[in-house]
Amino acid sequence: MKKYVIAALLVVATLLFAGAVQATVSIGSPTIGSDTTERNTNASTTFSVSDNTLNSTTTATVNFVIASGTNVVTFDTAGLPTNTTVSSDGKTATITNWDGTAKSLPIKGTIPTTLDAVDSTLNGVTVNVGTISNNRDSTTAAINMRAANHLVLDKIRITVNDVTKSVSDGSEVRKIKVGDDIAIEITVRNNFGGSSSDGTNIDIRNIKVRAKTTNSDLDINEDDTIDVDADDEDVVEFSDLLVEDDTSDGTYNLDITIDGKDTNGARHGAEARIELRVERESHEIDVRSMSLSKTTIACDSPTTDLSVRLANIGKHDEDAVAVSVVNSALGISSRLDKIEIDEDESLSRNFNLAPKTTTPGTYTIDVISYFAGSVESHREQITLTVAACPTTTTTTTTTGTTGTGTTTGSTTGTTGTGSTTAVVVTPPSNVPSTSTSTGSTGATASVPKAKVSSTSSTKTDYSMPLLIGGIVIVVALLIVLVVLLVRPRAV
Repeated sequence: MKKYVIAALLVVATLLFAGAVQATVSIGSPTIGSDTTERNTNASTTFSVSDNTLNSTTTATVNFVIASGTNVVTFDTAGLPTNTTVSSDGKTATITNWDGTAKSLPIKGTIPTTLDAVDSTLNGVTVNVGTISNNRDSTTAAINMRAANHLVLDKIRITVNDVTKSVSDGSEVRKIKVGDDIAIEITVRNNFGGSSSDGTNIDIRNIKVRAKTTNSDLDINEDDTIDVDADDEDVVEFSDLLVEDDTSDGTYNLDITIDGKDTNGARHGAEARIELRVERESHEIDVRSMSLSKTTIACDSPTTDLSVRLANIGKHDEDAVAVSVVNSALGISSRLDKIEIDEDESLSRNFNLAPKTTTPGTYTIDVISYFAGSVESHREQITLTVAACPTTTTTTTTTGTTGTGTTTGSTTGTTGTGSTTAVVVTPPSNVPSTSTSTGSTGATASVPKAKVSSTSSTKTDYSMPLLIGGIVIVVALLIVLVVLLVRPRAV
Protein backbone atom coordinates (compact mmCIF):
# COMPACT_ATOMS: atom_id res chain seq x y z
CA MET A 1 0.00 0.00 0.00
CA LYS A 2 2.78 2.39 0.87
CA LYS A 3 4.40 1.74 -2.50
CA TYR A 4 1.22 2.81 -4.31
CA VAL A 5 1.01 6.06 -2.38
CA ILE A 6 4.61 6.95 -3.14
CA ALA A 7 4.06 6.20 -6.83
CA ALA A 8 0.98 8.40 -6.96
CA LEU A 9 2.83 11.29 -5.36
CA LEU A 10 5.63 10.96 -7.90
CA VAL A 11 3.12 11.08 -10.74
CA VAL A 12 1.49 14.21 -9.35
CA ALA A 13 4.85 15.91 -8.84
CA THR A 14 5.86 15.06 -12.40
CA LEU A 15 2.65 16.49 -13.80
CA LEU A 16 3.02 19.67 -11.77
CA PHE A 17 6.61 20.10 -12.94
CA ALA A 18 5.63 19.52 -16.54
CA GLY A 19 2.83 22.07 -16.27
CA ALA A 20 5.14 24.63 -14.75
CA VAL A 21 7.68 24.13 -17.48
CA GLN A 22 5.04 24.29 -20.19
CA ALA A 23 4.24 27.95 -19.42
CA THR A 24 7.05 29.26 -21.62
CA VAL A 25 7.08 32.69 -23.27
CA SER A 26 6.27 35.87 -21.32
CA ILE A 27 5.48 39.09 -23.25
CA GLY A 28 4.99 42.48 -21.60
CA SER A 29 2.18 44.77 -22.80
CA PRO A 30 3.67 48.02 -24.17
CA THR A 31 1.99 51.44 -23.98
CA ILE A 32 3.13 53.96 -26.58
CA GLY A 33 2.64 57.60 -25.60
CA SER A 34 1.39 59.18 -22.37
CA ASP A 35 -1.13 61.74 -21.13
CA THR A 36 1.18 64.48 -22.48
CA THR A 37 1.81 62.98 -25.93
CA GLU A 38 0.22 64.91 -28.78
CA ARG A 39 -1.67 63.22 -31.56
CA ASN A 40 -0.11 62.85 -34.99
CA THR A 41 3.37 62.60 -33.43
CA ASN A 42 5.77 59.64 -33.09
CA ALA A 43 6.39 57.96 -29.75
CA SER A 44 8.31 54.87 -28.67
CA THR A 45 8.74 52.51 -25.73
CA THR A 46 10.03 49.04 -24.91
CA PHE A 47 8.52 45.83 -23.63
CA SER A 48 10.07 42.79 -21.98
CA VAL A 49 10.10 39.17 -23.26
CA SER A 50 11.43 35.98 -21.64
CA ASP A 51 11.15 32.18 -21.89
CA ASN A 52 11.56 30.03 -18.77
CA THR A 53 12.03 26.80 -20.74
CA LEU A 54 15.22 27.97 -22.42
CA ASN A 55 18.69 28.10 -20.98
CA SER A 56 22.32 28.28 -22.05
CA THR A 57 22.27 24.76 -23.39
CA THR A 58 18.78 24.83 -24.77
CA THR A 59 18.33 27.84 -27.04
CA ALA A 60 15.82 28.76 -29.70
CA THR A 61 15.10 31.28 -32.43
CA VAL A 62 11.93 33.12 -31.54
CA ASN A 63 9.85 35.51 -33.66
CA PHE A 64 7.74 38.26 -32.09
CA VAL A 65 5.11 39.51 -34.52
CA ILE A 66 2.98 42.64 -34.53
CA ALA A 67 -0.44 41.61 -35.78
CA SER A 68 -1.34 42.59 -39.32
CA GLY A 69 -3.58 45.65 -39.55
CA THR A 70 -1.73 47.49 -36.80
CA ASN A 71 -0.42 50.02 -39.30
CA VAL A 72 0.67 52.73 -36.84
CA VAL A 73 3.08 50.46 -34.89
CA THR A 74 6.40 48.83 -35.82
CA PHE A 75 9.50 47.52 -34.07
CA ASP A 76 12.20 50.13 -33.65
CA THR A 77 15.56 49.27 -35.12
CA ALA A 78 17.29 51.60 -32.67
CA GLY A 79 18.25 49.99 -29.36
CA LEU A 80 17.79 46.35 -30.38
CA PRO A 81 19.31 43.76 -28.00
CA THR A 82 22.03 41.34 -29.17
CA ASN A 83 21.13 38.60 -31.61
CA THR A 84 17.95 40.47 -32.60
CA THR A 85 16.89 41.61 -36.04
CA VAL A 86 13.81 43.35 -37.47
CA SER A 87 12.07 42.56 -40.73
CA SER A 88 11.93 45.12 -43.52
CA ASP A 89 8.30 45.96 -42.81
CA GLY A 90 9.08 46.41 -39.12
CA LYS A 91 6.45 43.91 -38.06
CA THR A 92 8.67 41.01 -36.89
CA ALA A 93 11.54 40.96 -34.40
CA THR A 94 13.63 37.76 -34.36
CA ILE A 95 15.89 36.68 -31.47
CA THR A 96 18.45 34.06 -32.56
CA ASN A 97 19.99 31.47 -30.20
CA TRP A 98 17.97 32.86 -27.38
CA ASP A 99 18.57 31.34 -23.96
CA GLY A 100 15.27 32.71 -22.63
CA THR A 101 16.70 35.47 -20.44
CA ALA A 102 14.68 38.68 -20.37
CA LYS A 103 15.20 41.10 -23.23
CA SER A 104 13.70 44.56 -23.96
CA LEU A 105 12.38 45.00 -27.45
CA PRO A 106 11.86 48.57 -28.77
CA ILE A 107 8.57 49.50 -30.40
CA LYS A 108 7.31 52.77 -31.90
CA GLY A 109 4.23 54.29 -33.48
CA THR A 110 2.37 57.42 -34.58
CA ILE A 111 -0.41 58.57 -32.24
CA PRO A 112 -3.66 58.73 -34.26
CA THR A 113 -5.57 62.03 -34.36
CA THR A 114 -8.73 60.15 -33.37
CA LEU A 115 -7.24 58.55 -30.23
CA ASP A 116 -9.39 59.13 -27.13
CA ALA A 117 -7.77 60.70 -24.09
CA VAL A 118 -10.42 59.47 -21.63
CA ASP A 119 -12.95 56.70 -21.41
CA SER A 120 -16.66 56.91 -20.61
CA THR A 121 -15.87 57.31 -16.90
CA LEU A 122 -13.49 60.19 -17.74
CA ASN A 123 -10.45 58.31 -16.52
CA GLY A 124 -7.28 58.61 -18.59
CA VAL A 125 -7.37 55.72 -20.98
CA THR A 126 -4.87 53.55 -22.84
CA VAL A 127 -6.36 52.45 -26.15
CA ASN A 128 -5.59 49.03 -27.60
CA VAL A 129 -4.20 49.38 -31.13
CA GLY A 130 -2.86 45.84 -31.79
CA THR A 131 -1.30 42.64 -30.44
CA ILE A 132 2.07 40.91 -30.29
CA SER A 133 2.35 37.13 -30.72
CA ASN A 134 5.26 34.61 -30.92
CA ASN A 135 6.06 31.40 -32.72
CA ARG A 136 6.78 29.21 -29.64
CA ASP A 137 3.37 29.20 -28.01
CA SER A 138 0.04 30.98 -28.05
CA THR A 139 1.04 33.77 -25.70
CA THR A 140 0.03 37.25 -26.91
CA ALA A 141 0.16 40.78 -25.48
CA ALA A 142 -1.81 43.96 -26.18
CA ILE A 143 -0.25 47.06 -27.72
CA ASN A 144 -1.70 50.22 -26.22
CA MET A 145 -1.46 53.94 -26.95
CA ARG A 146 -2.22 57.02 -24.94
CA ALA A 147 -2.62 60.71 -25.92
CA ALA A 148 -2.98 64.10 -24.26
CA ASN A 149 -6.25 65.37 -22.84
CA HIS A 150 -7.05 68.97 -23.87
CA LEU A 151 -10.30 69.59 -22.00
CA VAL A 152 -9.55 71.12 -18.62
CA LEU A 153 -11.52 72.12 -15.53
CA ASP A 154 -9.72 75.44 -15.29
CA LYS A 155 -11.62 76.90 -12.30
CA ILE A 156 -14.41 75.85 -9.96
CA ARG A 157 -16.03 78.41 -7.66
CA ILE A 158 -18.78 77.54 -5.19
CA THR A 159 -20.86 80.28 -3.57
CA VAL A 160 -22.98 79.69 -0.48
CA ASN A 161 -25.14 82.68 0.52
CA ASP A 162 -22.88 85.21 -1.23
CA VAL A 163 -19.66 83.72 0.21
CA THR A 164 -17.50 82.36 -2.64
CA LYS A 165 -14.73 79.78 -2.41
CA SER A 166 -12.40 78.53 -5.16
CA VAL A 167 -12.15 74.74 -5.05
CA SER A 168 -10.51 71.84 -6.85
CA ASP A 169 -10.65 68.05 -6.79
CA GLY A 170 -10.76 66.91 -3.15
CA SER A 171 -11.71 70.30 -1.67
CA GLU A 172 -14.33 70.68 1.06
CA VAL A 173 -16.92 73.42 1.51
CA ARG A 174 -18.07 73.65 5.14
CA LYS A 175 -20.75 75.42 7.18
CA ILE A 176 -23.59 74.91 4.73
CA LYS A 177 -26.99 75.35 6.38
CA VAL A 178 -30.40 74.08 5.35
CA GLY A 179 -32.19 76.83 3.49
CA ASP A 180 -28.92 78.08 1.97
CA ASP A 181 -28.61 78.80 -1.74
CA ILE A 182 -25.64 77.26 -3.55
CA ALA A 183 -24.22 78.51 -6.85
CA ILE A 184 -21.56 76.68 -8.88
CA GLU A 185 -19.36 78.40 -11.47
CA ILE A 186 -17.31 76.14 -13.76
CA THR A 187 -14.67 77.45 -16.16
CA VAL A 188 -14.00 74.99 -19.01
CA ARG A 189 -10.83 75.42 -21.07
CA ASN A 190 -9.76 73.95 -24.42
CA ASN A 191 -5.95 74.15 -24.44
CA PHE A 192 -5.47 72.90 -27.98
CA GLY A 193 -3.27 75.42 -29.73
CA GLY A 194 -2.37 77.09 -26.45
CA SER A 195 -0.28 75.14 -24.00
CA SER A 196 -0.29 72.05 -26.24
CA SER A 197 3.04 71.55 -27.93
CA ASP A 198 1.65 70.65 -31.34
CA GLY A 199 0.00 74.06 -31.63
CA THR A 200 -2.91 72.60 -33.58
CA ASN A 201 -6.10 74.67 -33.46
CA ILE A 202 -8.73 72.05 -32.77
CA ASP A 203 -12.17 72.91 -31.37
CA ILE A 204 -14.00 70.69 -28.89
CA ARG A 205 -17.72 70.42 -29.47
CA ASN A 206 -20.85 69.36 -27.57
CA ILE A 207 -19.13 69.45 -24.20
CA LYS A 208 -21.46 68.11 -21.52
CA VAL A 209 -20.93 69.99 -18.25
CA ARG A 210 -22.49 68.32 -15.20
CA ALA A 211 -22.74 68.97 -11.47
CA LYS A 212 -24.35 66.12 -9.53
CA THR A 213 -24.41 64.95 -5.94
CA THR A 214 -24.10 61.24 -5.21
CA ASN A 215 -26.76 61.36 -2.46
CA SER A 216 -30.29 62.48 -3.26
CA ASP A 217 -30.74 63.83 0.29
CA LEU A 218 -28.87 66.87 -1.03
CA ASP A 219 -30.28 66.87 -4.53
CA ILE A 220 -28.11 68.69 -7.07
CA ASN A 221 -28.36 67.46 -10.64
CA GLU A 222 -27.53 70.12 -13.23
CA ASP A 223 -26.11 69.99 -16.76
CA ASP A 224 -25.40 72.19 -19.76
CA THR A 225 -23.85 71.77 -23.22
CA ILE A 226 -21.25 74.13 -24.70
CA ASP A 227 -18.65 74.40 -27.49
CA VAL A 228 -15.16 75.74 -26.79
CA ASP A 229 -12.79 76.88 -29.53
CA ALA A 230 -9.06 76.12 -29.50
CA ASP A 231 -7.12 78.07 -26.87
CA ASP A 232 -10.33 79.46 -25.39
CA GLU A 233 -12.60 78.97 -22.39
CA ASP A 234 -16.23 79.26 -21.41
CA VAL A 235 -18.04 79.60 -18.09
CA VAL A 236 -21.08 77.58 -17.01
CA GLU A 237 -23.10 78.67 -13.98
CA PHE A 238 -25.62 76.66 -11.99
CA SER A 239 -27.43 78.86 -9.45
CA ASP A 240 -30.34 78.87 -6.99
CA LEU A 241 -29.54 75.36 -5.78
CA LEU A 242 -31.51 75.25 -2.54
CA VAL A 243 -30.48 73.10 0.43
CA GLU A 244 -33.91 71.80 1.43
CA ASP A 245 -35.10 72.04 5.03
CA ASP A 246 -35.13 68.25 5.45
CA THR A 247 -31.50 67.80 4.40
CA SER A 248 -29.60 65.89 7.09
CA ASP A 249 -26.29 67.10 8.38
CA GLY A 250 -23.32 65.30 6.89
CA THR A 251 -20.86 65.34 3.98
CA TYR A 252 -22.16 65.09 0.43
CA ASN A 253 -20.01 64.39 -2.64
CA LEU A 254 -20.50 66.76 -5.55
CA ASP A 255 -19.11 65.40 -8.82
CA ILE A 256 -18.30 67.94 -11.53
CA THR A 257 -17.57 66.49 -14.96
CA ILE A 258 -16.85 67.78 -18.47
CA ASP A 259 -16.92 65.50 -21.50
CA GLY A 260 -16.66 66.27 -25.23
CA LYS A 261 -15.11 65.30 -28.56
CA ASP A 262 -12.77 67.33 -30.72
CA THR A 263 -13.37 67.90 -34.41
CA ASN A 264 -11.32 64.76 -35.22
CA GLY A 265 -13.56 62.63 -33.02
CA ALA A 266 -11.14 62.11 -30.12
CA ARG A 267 -12.72 62.18 -26.67
CA HIS A 268 -11.52 64.59 -23.98
CA GLY A 269 -12.78 65.23 -20.44
CA ALA A 270 -12.09 65.82 -16.78
CA GLU A 271 -13.73 65.41 -13.39
CA ALA A 272 -13.46 66.72 -9.86
CA ARG A 273 -15.12 65.68 -6.61
CA ILE A 274 -15.98 68.36 -4.05
CA GLU A 275 -17.20 67.60 -0.53
CA LEU A 276 -20.15 69.70 0.67
CA ARG A 277 -20.52 69.71 4.46
CA VAL A 278 -24.08 70.42 5.69
CA GLU A 279 -24.09 71.36 9.38
CA ARG A 280 -27.17 71.54 11.60
CA GLU A 281 -27.22 72.91 15.15
CA SER A 282 -29.18 71.15 17.89
CA HIS A 283 -31.47 74.19 18.19
CA GLU A 284 -31.79 76.81 15.48
CA ILE A 285 -34.68 79.01 14.36
CA ASP A 286 -34.00 80.76 11.07
CA VAL A 287 -35.67 84.01 9.99
CA ARG A 288 -36.36 82.62 6.56
CA SER A 289 -38.06 85.64 4.95
CA MET A 290 -39.65 89.04 5.71
CA SER A 291 -41.99 91.29 3.76
CA LEU A 292 -43.78 94.61 4.35
CA SER A 293 -47.24 95.33 2.96
CA LYS A 294 -45.97 98.90 2.38
CA THR A 295 -42.29 99.76 2.32
CA THR A 296 -43.07 103.49 2.54
CA ILE A 297 -45.55 105.12 4.95
CA ALA A 298 -46.72 108.76 5.29
CA CYS A 299 -49.19 110.91 7.23
CA ASP A 300 -52.21 109.77 5.22
CA SER A 301 -51.23 106.08 5.64
CA PRO A 302 -49.15 105.77 8.82
CA THR A 303 -49.11 101.95 9.37
CA THR A 304 -47.83 98.85 7.59
CA ASP A 305 -47.97 95.07 8.12
CA LEU A 306 -44.80 92.97 8.51
CA SER A 307 -44.90 89.24 7.71
CA VAL A 308 -42.08 87.09 9.14
CA ARG A 309 -41.49 83.45 8.17
CA LEU A 310 -39.65 81.29 10.72
CA ALA A 311 -38.07 77.88 10.00
CA ASN A 312 -36.86 75.27 12.48
CA ILE A 313 -33.55 74.14 10.95
CA GLY A 314 -32.27 72.49 14.11
CA LYS A 315 -32.38 68.83 15.09
CA HIS A 316 -35.34 68.96 17.50
CA ASP A 317 -38.97 70.05 17.68
CA GLU A 318 -39.34 73.42 19.41
CA ASP A 319 -42.26 74.55 21.63
CA ALA A 320 -40.90 77.85 23.00
CA VAL A 321 -40.02 79.84 19.89
CA ALA A 322 -40.28 83.63 20.04
CA VAL A 323 -39.85 86.47 17.56
CA SER A 324 -39.46 90.18 18.20
CA VAL A 325 -39.57 93.28 15.98
CA VAL A 326 -37.63 96.32 17.22
CA ASN A 327 -36.69 99.87 16.20
CA SER A 328 -36.26 102.37 19.02
CA ALA A 329 -36.28 105.46 16.77
CA LEU A 330 -39.72 104.55 15.46
CA GLY A 331 -40.95 103.44 18.88
CA ILE A 332 -41.53 99.89 17.58
CA SER A 333 -41.15 96.98 20.02
CA SER A 334 -43.37 93.92 19.44
CA ARG A 335 -42.86 90.30 20.45
CA LEU A 336 -44.68 86.99 20.01
CA ASP A 337 -43.98 84.05 22.34
CA LYS A 338 -44.79 80.36 22.85
CA ILE A 339 -44.65 79.47 19.15
CA GLU A 340 -44.38 75.75 18.33
CA ILE A 341 -42.40 74.64 15.25
CA ASP A 342 -41.49 71.02 14.53
CA GLU A 343 -38.13 70.05 13.03
CA ASP A 344 -37.88 70.91 9.30
CA GLU A 345 -41.13 72.89 9.47
CA SER A 346 -41.78 76.61 8.99
CA LEU A 347 -44.59 79.09 9.68
CA SER A 348 -45.41 82.81 9.38
CA ARG A 349 -46.33 85.44 11.92
CA ASN A 350 -47.65 88.98 11.24
CA PHE A 351 -47.07 92.32 12.98
CA ASN A 352 -48.90 95.62 12.50
CA LEU A 353 -46.34 98.41 12.69
CA ALA A 354 -47.52 101.90 13.72
CA PRO A 355 -44.45 104.15 14.12
CA LYS A 356 -44.67 106.86 16.79
CA THR A 357 -42.65 109.35 14.77
CA THR A 358 -43.29 111.09 11.46
CA THR A 359 -39.71 112.26 11.02
CA PRO A 360 -38.84 111.49 7.39
CA GLY A 361 -36.09 108.94 6.73
CA THR A 362 -35.20 105.29 6.13
CA TYR A 363 -35.23 103.11 9.24
CA THR A 364 -33.77 99.63 9.82
CA ILE A 365 -36.04 97.26 11.74
CA ASP A 366 -34.49 94.29 13.57
CA VAL A 367 -36.30 90.95 13.40
CA ILE A 368 -34.97 88.51 16.02
CA SER A 369 -35.80 84.83 16.52
CA TYR A 370 -35.37 82.88 19.78
CA PHE A 371 -35.55 79.29 20.93
CA ALA A 372 -36.18 78.13 24.52
CA GLY A 373 -38.04 81.40 25.00
CA SER A 374 -35.03 83.71 25.30
CA VAL A 375 -31.97 82.29 23.52
CA GLU A 376 -31.31 84.43 20.45
CA SER A 377 -30.93 82.35 17.30
CA HIS A 378 -31.03 84.60 14.24
CA ARG A 379 -31.21 88.34 13.60
CA GLU A 380 -32.23 89.85 10.27
CA GLN A 381 -33.10 93.39 9.16
CA ILE A 382 -35.63 95.04 6.90
CA THR A 383 -35.93 98.73 5.98
CA LEU A 384 -38.97 100.99 6.24
CA THR A 385 -39.18 104.49 4.73
CA VAL A 386 -41.15 107.30 6.41
CA ALA A 387 -42.06 109.92 3.82
CA ALA A 388 -42.39 113.63 4.59
CA CYS A 389 -45.92 114.92 5.25
CA PRO A 390 -47.39 117.36 2.65
CA THR A 391 -46.90 121.11 3.53
CA THR A 392 -49.90 123.62 3.87
CA THR A 393 -50.06 126.55 1.37
CA THR A 394 -51.57 129.92 2.69
CA THR A 395 -53.96 131.67 0.26
CA THR A 396 -54.68 135.47 0.57
CA THR A 397 -58.21 136.57 -0.43
CA THR A 398 -59.10 140.24 -1.31
CA THR A 399 -62.74 141.37 -1.65
CA GLY A 400 -63.77 144.56 -3.43
CA THR A 401 -61.92 147.05 -5.60
CA THR A 402 -60.46 150.46 -5.11
CA GLY A 403 -63.16 153.16 -5.71
CA THR A 404 -62.78 155.53 -8.60
CA GLY A 405 -63.54 159.21 -7.75
CA THR A 406 -66.06 161.15 -9.89
CA THR A 407 -66.59 164.94 -9.54
CA THR A 408 -69.88 166.70 -10.19
CA GLY A 409 -69.70 170.50 -10.03
CA SER A 410 -66.76 171.32 -7.80
CA THR A 411 -67.12 169.24 -4.67
CA THR A 412 -69.50 166.29 -5.07
CA GLY A 413 -67.96 162.88 -5.64
CA THR A 414 -69.44 159.41 -6.09
CA THR A 415 -67.66 156.24 -5.02
CA GLY A 416 -67.76 153.43 -7.52
CA THR A 417 -68.58 149.86 -6.50
CA GLY A 418 -67.57 146.43 -7.77
CA SER A 419 -66.49 142.92 -6.78
CA THR A 420 -63.72 140.42 -7.48
CA THR A 421 -63.20 136.78 -6.64
CA ALA A 422 -60.30 135.63 -4.45
CA VAL A 423 -56.88 136.08 -6.01
CA VAL A 424 -53.34 135.58 -4.74
CA VAL A 425 -51.51 138.93 -4.82
CA THR A 426 -47.75 139.15 -4.90
CA PRO A 427 -46.52 142.69 -4.17
CA PRO A 428 -43.92 143.74 -6.72
CA SER A 429 -40.79 145.60 -5.73
CA ASN A 430 -40.00 149.15 -6.88
CA VAL A 431 -43.36 149.62 -8.63
CA PRO A 432 -44.19 153.28 -9.49
CA SER A 433 -47.26 154.82 -7.80
CA THR A 434 -50.53 155.86 -9.45
CA SER A 435 -52.96 158.55 -8.20
CA THR A 436 -56.59 157.80 -7.45
CA SER A 437 -59.11 160.51 -6.53
CA THR A 438 -61.48 159.85 -3.64
CA GLY A 439 -65.02 161.00 -4.01
CA SER A 440 -65.59 163.19 -0.93
CA THR A 441 -62.27 164.92 -0.29
CA GLY A 442 -60.56 164.96 -3.63
CA ALA A 443 -57.35 163.76 -1.84
CA THR A 444 -54.68 161.88 -3.76
CA ALA A 445 -53.23 158.53 -2.42
CA SER A 446 -50.32 156.51 -3.74
CA VAL A 447 -51.44 152.89 -4.34
CA PRO A 448 -48.93 150.32 -5.53
CA LYS A 449 -49.90 148.30 -8.53
CA ALA A 450 -50.57 144.68 -7.71
CA LYS A 451 -49.31 141.75 -9.74
CA VAL A 452 -52.11 139.17 -9.91
CA SER A 453 -50.81 135.68 -10.20
CA SER A 454 -54.16 134.06 -11.07
CA THR A 455 -57.89 134.87 -11.31
CA SER A 456 -60.88 132.74 -11.99
CA SER A 457 -63.93 135.11 -12.42
CA THR A 458 -65.18 138.12 -14.49
CA LYS A 459 -65.42 141.64 -12.90
CA THR A 460 -68.67 143.70 -13.58
CA ASP A 461 -68.41 147.57 -13.24
CA TYR A 462 -71.76 149.28 -12.32
CA SER A 463 -70.41 152.83 -11.73
CA MET A 464 -71.30 154.30 -15.16
CA PRO A 465 -74.95 153.15 -15.23
CA LEU A 466 -75.48 154.51 -11.70
CA LEU A 467 -73.95 157.88 -12.67
CA ILE A 468 -76.18 158.19 -15.74
CA GLY A 469 -79.24 157.18 -13.71
CA GLY A 470 -78.42 159.84 -11.09
CA ILE A 471 -78.05 162.54 -13.75
CA VAL A 472 -81.39 161.57 -15.33
CA ILE A 473 -83.13 161.79 -11.96
CA VAL A 474 -81.59 165.21 -11.22
CA VAL A 475 -82.58 166.53 -14.68
CA ALA A 476 -86.12 165.22 -14.22
CA LEU A 477 -86.43 166.93 -10.85
CA LEU A 478 -85.13 170.19 -12.32
CA ILE A 479 -87.69 170.03 -15.15
CA VAL A 480 -90.51 169.43 -12.68
CA LEU A 481 -89.31 172.36 -10.57
CA VAL A 482 -89.14 174.71 -13.58
CA VAL A 483 -92.65 173.68 -14.68
CA LEU A 484 -94.01 174.44 -11.27
CA LEU A 485 -92.29 177.80 -11.16
CA VAL A 486 -93.43 179.01 -14.56
CA ARG A 487 -96.96 177.64 -14.43
CA PRO A 488 -99.51 180.47 -14.06
CA ARG A 489 -101.37 180.50 -10.83
CA ALA A 490 -105.18 180.32 -10.85
CA VAL A 491 -107.01 183.55 -10.07
